[in-house]
Amino acid sequence: MSNREVNRLRRLAKKHDLRFFKSTWRRNSPDNLGGYQLIYISSNTVIDGDRFDMKVADVERRLSVLTQGAPAV
Repeated sequence: MSNREVNRLRRLAKKHDLRFFKSTWRRNSPDNLGGYQLIYISSNTVIDGDRFDMKVADVERRLSVLTQGAPAV
């Protein structure tokens, strides 16, 4: 995905009090797979990608559930 698409997803996440970011610290370590993590901003709680194992497509799917009004699973 392009930076433009990633930025669009970041704005969408912010509307739902979420933030996602990519970790570059020690890629391919057991606890950090070099992907993305999705957190609630207000409580700083990880809701998905606790091992930075989400791909951009995973973040997009998760956010699309939120925009449709269904509860996130």
